[in-house]
Amino acid sequence: MTTAASEASNIDGSSRTRRKVLMVTAWPPQVQAGGVSTVIRTLAAERSAEFDYDVLVNDWDAKQLRRDCGSFPSYRLRMRLPYDRSKPLVGVLGWIRDLPSTLIQLRRLIRMEGIALVHIHYPSAYQFYIRVLRLFGGPPYVATLHRGETVNFGELSAVDKMLTLWTMRGAARVVAVSNWLADLARRTFSGIDNIGCIYNGLDLSEFDEIEDAGATAPLSIDLSSECDLPSEYCLIVANLTFFKGQDVAIEAWSKLRERLPNLHLVIVGDRRDHWDTCARLIEQLGCGDRIQMIGPVQRSDVLKLMKRATALIFPSRNEGLGLVMLEAGAAGLPVICSRIGPFMEIARDEESALMVEPEDSAALAEAVVRLAGDPALRRRLGDTLRRRVHEQFSADTMASRYEDLYRAALGGSTAGEARRTGAYAEDSRSS
Repeated sequence: MTTAASEASNIDGSSRTRRKVLMVTAWPPQVQAGGVSTVIRTLAAERSAEFDYDVLVNDWDAKQLRRDCGSFPSYRLRMRLPYDRSKPLVGVLGWIRDLPSTLIQLRRLIRMEGIALVHIHYPSAYQFYIRVLRLFGGPPYVATLHRGETVNFGELSAVDKMLTLWTMRGAARVVAVSNWLADLARRTFSGIDNIGCIYNGLDLSEFDEIEDAGATAPLSIDLSSECDLPSEYCLIVANLTFFKGQDVAIEAWSKLRERLPNLHLVIVGDRRDHWDTCARLIEQLGCGDRIQMIGPVQRSDVLKLMKRATALIFPSRNEGLGLVMLEAGAAGLPVICSRIGPFMEIARDEESALMVEPEDSAALAEAVVRLAGDPALRRRLGDTLRRRVHEQFSADTMASRYEDLYRAALGGSTAGEARRTGAYAEDSRSS
């Protein structure tokens, strides 16, 4: 456990103090699935001459602050909300009891680790503690919007809405992971209009490591004999939730039996609320022999699956950005995706991806037929998207932009000054 900010050496051998950033999230960064966890791991792994990172996870079971010392060290603490729909009175009484202790423990963590800035991911009601600390002399904080907190804001309770808005209004800076999401956030969160964009980035070195071995490297996926990996397949990598649109791809595959009898669809992702729906749809459409849902797999296996696939299918109804699309691009895998705002910031239709309207399973099926029958098109789309990812979506680029953002927040500059110093990504929609 450190007791102060760490030291970094300059080129001339002298040292200077690196400033600590505490990233606050609801998900342990060890978890492989999800863009939020991936971004946190990527940022924390970046070697910076100026910033170090700690992570704090909101964990109901951590009544006292505790440190995890696994493959990705982080702190855990219960940050209780003042209202519980299932037991309102008990919830309020419990919150009143825990409030002083929670604030004291957070303050102790900030002092112990020498935290200069807090970075909240996926702004939520429980993070109101960070603003309370700020009001009593705690460090400034910035916020990153990833998708759900914005898209689903209207579904929150009145208390959760109030606390989330109050927390965001106290942030020195608010950014979103795409320009589309930033635009939506400006319309959603009243009183917060200085929302910029910093794109998610990838550690591209891990894709280089599988470049040569990708086609032959063994998989650690535990497949039954009835569920062997097919020799020809398109791939979906996404948690099984409605907005990811796996059902649209399943319907498309039901139209391809005669035209592409040997091309399978492999669906990888956590078994969330859409799993049973998709399983029933596969059975109803009689596609069980051509569509496999294999659940969650290790990240290393996802990258190997990408290297062997014909294409990535990404039929989302909405997204914050679409990290899997960046991963496909880094792997040189051609992509067929829905024509939604965030994807149009990553790729151009016919140039670096094939795009179809959301919900249009017939158009998706036609795009699959076209891509499967044209190796030259697959190579061109994959190569173009790879260049785009390397140019705009690397971990180095993301970290550099966040460091600009941190400096602006710590320096107390205005949002306009932060934009001029490069703290916000350029709007790419016209590029």
